[in-house]
Amino acid sequence: MMQAAEAVCRERGLLTIRLEVSTKNLVAIEFYRRLGYRTDGVLYSYYSWGEDAYSMHKPIIPPSSAESSQRVTAASHTT
Repeated sequence: MMQAAEAVCRERGLLTIRLEVSTKNLVAIEFYRRLGYRTDGVLYSYYSWGEDAYSMHKPIIPPSSAESSQRVTAASHTT
């Protein structure tokens, strides 16, 4: 699911994807780090119940011109 979200961001030309995750959700934090997300800082009392969250981000690498031309070529072969 994260790959799909990142692909949509890439297609739309976005440079960064951001998310927030509870500071207590260690499994999710490690999951996001393994995907390349980095912590920006703490959002104190982020959730309505007072829990803190980490703000995280990941740069979105735009597709290279070679990848774009491969997609166009592949698409023209399927029609």
